Amino acid sequence: MASRRAFIAAGLAALGGGSYWLIRTGSLGGLTRSATRLPQPHPTDGIREYVLEAKAAEWSPSGSVGAKAWTYNGTVPGPEIRVTEGQTLRVTLHNRLEEPTSIHWHGLPVPFAMDGVPDLTQPAVPPGGTFVYEFKATRLGTYWYHTHFGYQLDRGLYGPLVVEPAREELRYDQEYTLVLDDWLNDPDHPRPDSLAGGMMMGMGKGGMMGGDTSVGGMGGMMGGMERAPTHSGHAGAVRIQPLYDAIIVNGRAGNRSPELRVRRGDRIRLRFVNAGSTMLLAVRVMGHDMRVTHADGQPVVPVTTRVAILGMGERLDVLVDANHPGVWPITAFGENGQRVSAVLRYDGVHGQVPDDTGNEEVRPGDVLAYSQLSGALSDPDHKPDRKYELELSGGMMDGRHWTINGREYPDAAPMKVHQGERIRLGVGNMSMVPHPVHLHGHFFQLREMNGERLRRPILKDTIVVGHMESFVADVVANNPGARWLLHCHNLYHHLAGMAMELRYI
Repeated sequence: MASRRAFIAAGLAALGGGSYWLIRTGSLGGLTRSATRLPQPHPTDGIREYVLEAKAAEWSPSGSVGAKAWTYNGTVPGPEIRVTEGQTLRVTLHNRLEEPTSIHWHGLPVPFAMDGVPDLTQPAVPPGGTFVYEFKATRLGTYWYHTHFGYQLDRGLYGPLVVEPAREELRYDQEYTLVLDDWLNDPDHPRPDSLAGGMMMGMGKGGMMGGDTSVGGMGGMMGGMERAPTHSGHAGAVRIQPLYDAIIVNGRAGNRSPELRVRRGDRIRLRFVNAGSTMLLAVRVMGHDMRVTHADGQPVVPVTTRVAILGMGERLDVLVDANHPGVWPITAFGENGQRVSAVLRYDGVHGQVPDDTGNEEVRPGDVLAYSQLSGALSDPDHKPDRKYELELSGGMMDGRHWTINGREYPDAAPMKVHQGERIRLGVGNMSMVPHPVHLHGHFFQLREMNGERLRRPILKDTIVVGHMESFVADVVANNPGARWLLHCHNLYHHLAGMAMELRYI
């Protein structure tokens, strides 16, 4: 396998990495500009209410091929949900679909009964049914919400979720949210990946941000046979990972991609979310540096980068100084040469956006790695109460079986913990492809990546581990619940068995 940095530096001409960026829904072609120079505080009490209707709708990202999507409130992505830290969020879900569904609040620690995993934390919401999700937003940051039922994510059921601070300490002039996704025009009859059984493009060592030194493969050896999932989506035969039709940003592609308008001298905040099912995405803002301030919504010591690679489910907040007037693409690169660009346009500047084919020189050090990040708060190296070793494997023959410690969910032995205990996880990937490992209801405290100790742990809810790579992270059992899910956030790996439980005893 080529190293991730070789993939970025040598392959950026074809830039087959992947990235995701999310843009705030509203005007300006799917974006809204902030009305004031600085974010304003909000009250920290009260209830913020939203109503989401899961329903079928025609959706055309490029304006050419119409697709039968499943949507929240008729759009892809669904509406951006915003709540202030400390407020109660109440979301009423009406299911107008032809099958059951549920909503998971990805990355946000919520009470167990609100976590949205069918047959584990709640019964699935039946067709015609209603469910009210209600919880206090206890942790500020960039998150997202999505269906957790079978293969529904590939139909468009997702949206951004932002928990704002009562008083914003980060200074910026404008803010945009960019959501990236790998898109299928016909999720009922997907084309099997032409590389199924073979490798997709390289994902860096250290995962989400790009490799530390070497990289595992970006995609997977996919294969398998169709079957209808159960409510939890874990039983039966597995779908073949499809060849996706496009990468989209805020539900759009091509000349319908969103345009961000900025003033020279402004500082803009971009919240990026990778809502895709299978693609790692490499992102950059052409002609500009990105100053990373948050990973998975949690603050880090700011660090400057040119390129970031994000796994499925990961988020990244960056600041960009508008100091290079012009028209610039914000590009996400995926597999098979696929890419999508939003447009960064300075006020008063006309003309077409240049085509970002990846020819701009990128040096190895330009790609952000986990090891470059440091937590914003110090955290001493506590002695763990329990230790668990997890080995990720599978996919060697036809991709129908992905395992943790040699077992497929629900047969994988759970990790057991008492409330208040600290467990230390050692996770190694023995498969040929990367896996974004996501834990529900808790944060990882990422301490080591491939044997290299981080200066200070960073809080993550999704960590990408490449081929023959490993990480060490602590988990504090501070969110009681019977059975919390840990799984690969490649949808097809998850539903083919790569999942297990963190079980309170």
